[in-house]
Amino acid sequence: GGCKVTWPELSEAKIEQTFAASFPGSGARMTRQLVEAITGIVAGSDRTYAEGEQKKVTIKTHYPHRAGKELNLSGAESDGIDRGLLLLRNPRDAFQSFHNFKWERENG
Repeated sequence: GGCKVTWPELSEAKIEQTFAASFPGSGARMTRQLVEAITGIVAGSDRTYAEGEQKKVTIKTHYPHRAGKELNLSGAESDGIDRGLLLLRNPRDAFQSFHNFKWERENG
């Protein structure tokens, strides 16, 4: 068909963001790439999240894992994200995937 793939861009207008939460090794990177491909809008991460940054479609987080960052999700001083996407993978597979990822980073 007439499918055209383009690089994702920041939204021109503020958008209602969604937290995409998962344990490392659950497929967060692939999910982020799929969201960007479907929407055409850049997806963010809790590592690079800045207050007032409302032009990215999702914000990936691994919190409370130490690779994640806690964000303020309630009250008057919240980061203003009211929606969430929980990515679940069988823990047996996620732990093995995360272990392999760490081993490859440390051992090349």
